[in-house]
Amino acid sequence: MILDYAVMVKHFATSLEQVEANRRYSPAPFVGVSVRVKAGIPRPDRICTSHVERQNLTVRHFNKRFARLSLGYSKTLINHRYAIALFVCAYNFCKVHGTMGCTPAVAVKLAGETRTIEKLVEQAAI
Repeated sequence: MILDYAVMVKHFATSLEQVEANRRYSPAPFVGVSVRVKAGIPRPDRICTSHVERQNLTVRHFNKRFARLSLGYSKTLINHRYAIALFVCAYNFCKVHGTMGCTPAVAVKLAGETRTIEKLVEQAAI
């Protein structure tokens, strides 16, 4: 199996007065993109940040600890790790994804059926 891997970096303009005024709510103006191939020969039309940006949005949306400007933070690192682990398990074993019609774990045959959150927590406690 050959690995095709590239990194796309988005560049934004930074003016000090604009950064201070808008730093929490919106990014600076977009000025360009640089793409660097790290390994293999990736297809240029498949190099994008959409998957990562969508995953980051999903994490922020479903896990209050990652929401911007909120008080839902973790006070200890271990609580933060448990919250992330619970989110990842629920996302992969409990949430049915519209594009696949099943959970990712069922799609790749890691699980035989979609689990409920109650069953997931019960299995984690064992």
